[in-house]
Amino acid sequence: MDEMTRNLLEPETSFQVKVMDINDNEPKFDLNEYNVSFYEGPYTEAKVLTVHAADPDDPTVLGHAEVEYKIFAPKGFYIVESTGDIKYLGTLDRERNQTYKFIVQAKDMPKHSNTGFTSTATVIINLKDINDNKAKFIQSTYTFNVSESTAPGVNIGALLITDKDEPQNTNPQFNPTNLAGVFEIVEDADLKNGKIILRKELDYETRATYHFQIEVTETIVFPDKDDGVGFSTATVTINVLDEDEPPVFSPKEYHFAKMENVDKGSIGKVNAIDPDTAKNQQSYFFLTIGTQGKESFASVHLKILDENDNPPELNGTTYLVVCEDSKPETVVATLSVTDKDEMTLDTRFTFHLKEENTNFTLVPNLDNTANIIAKYGGFRVNEDDILTLIISDNGSPPKSSTTTLTIHVCPCIDGDRMCEVASAQMGVSVQALLAILFCILTILIITLLFLLRRKLKKEPLGSLGKGVGEIHEQLVSYDEEGGGEMDTNGYDVSVLSSAWQNGIRPRPESQTGPCLYATVQKPAIKQNMEIMIEVKKDEADHDKDGIPYDTLHIYGYEGQDSLAGSLSSINSSSCDSDLDYDFINDWGPRFKTLAELYGVDEHDAAYMY
Repeated sequence: MDEMTRNLLEPETSFQVKVMDINDNEPKFDLNEYNVSFYEGPYTEAKVLTVHAADPDDPTVLGHAEVEYKIFAPKGFYIVESTGDIKYLGTLDRERNQTYKFIVQAKDMPKHSNTGFTSTATVIINLKDINDNKAKFIQSTYTFNVSESTAPGVNIGALLITDKDEPQNTNPQFNPTNLAGVFEIVEDADLKNGKIILRKELDYETRATYHFQIEVTETIVFPDKDDGVGFSTATVTINVLDEDEPPVFSPKEYHFAKMENVDKGSIGKVNAIDPDTAKNQQSYFFLTIGTQGKESFASVHLKILDENDNPPELNGTTYLVVCEDSKPETVVATLSVTDKDEMTLDTRFTFHLKEENTNFTLVPNLDNTANIIAKYGGFRVNEDDILTLIISDNGSPPKSSTTTLTIHVCPCIDGDRMCEVASAQMGVSVQALLAILFCILTILIITLLFLLRRKLKKEPLGSLGKGVGEIHEQLVSYDEEGGGEMDTNGYDVSVLSSAWQNGIRPRPESQTGPCLYATVQKPAIKQNMEIMIEVKKDEADHDKDGIPYDTLHIYGYEGQDSLAGSLSSINSSSCDSDLDYDFINDWGPRFKTLAELYGVDEHDAAYMY
């Protein structure tokens, strides 16, 4: 029977195997390091934190997984062995010890002290600050020196304090006495010290020293706590330093009055004192006082009092007109007055005629004016009445003026009170006439200059003082001298006349005699040529009316009759000409140089085509 058959025939047998636990694992803390923050202060069984460790062994077997805690910490800290709660009994003071660091232990099988496994973890406790310390001065007396010229609002000095608490828990209150309103103590927001601020101006001569007491207080968590460091009160002394001050006017503004037309004399008196104790000598100036470089200013108002030294004057024209058909009691004019002197509400002017007039009378008004009134109606045209008017003021002494009035009778216009003014009133002043004459003269000069310029532009070249023949002769000579040939005797200029038969510029049939270029006579000897050149040069040097041949004037004239064209460099070109100069090559070796200058070589011809 094989093994398989035997297994099938035999009955099935089952059993269970139970594995028994042994203590082979150590308890493990949740963290290797516990780091917590805790407020300082006095405590009775205050729970700080809880630690925990777990053992993977079977908790039902002989306490293999049961954990017991121990602590190795400074006095005051203890741990609940079964729960891992760490507590503190006593007072935690951050200012003495800010951080606590110790070890906790976890052990399994706590009932068997000689067996079991253990593990440890680190505990760090950081104490947080509270306001449990009072702010105090670091010294009992403070002394400061300040110049009397210091401006209000300036920080004179600091009252330094000490406080073991952190800045956020430092809140001092400063309580000064006898500041006299001159100083103020404020807290420095950053350093928490007391700042002395000047609130009023200082004067060494008035008071040289200030003394006052100041107390610093602070509300803390534990009012009775006092470590005995620092001072709760301090004495402050402020010494005022003397400065060389400018003198002071008293008062700072003066008002004086003086009559006009006064040449010399005292106007008034100003007063100034030197506030310095030394009483430096004062120097007085108008509007300025100085002491050893220091100066001050005062305002002086001087009012010039008016004197009645100007007579009243008639305001307006002295030439009056009246209609010929004016009725009686007609107001011809209303007279008003002006006075250079000061006019007040009490100023009064009086009007009267020096002599009575037959046709007109003067009637004063109540407003410092007067009316000229016609006594009778109807007047003859172009008749004049002369009135002598006297105007007086009520000044002291009174002043008066005399004015002559002319009343002219003229025809009425459409029954209205409008008369034609005499031509004498329509005259033009001398200044206006001079201005008009000057303008006319200026226009005439400008016109003459313009006409002269136009005449010079239109003047023909013949006006240069030379005939056509003379110009033509000089042009031929110029052409001969400046043609660029090495030897002027090497060729005959008359040969150029052949160009006329080649169609460039045919000779007019009406022209009689030989061509000008063909009739030019050359000197037979070189010496004669030199003489001729010197003669021509001398003529050109002494010719005041001569114009250079390369100017635009000669260029324009040469273009009318010259076959060779202009010799001037103006508007010349070696490539833009329409003429073909290849025929010069047929003239022989004498014109080889000229042919090379104006001809086109094979290279250029190939490039062009």
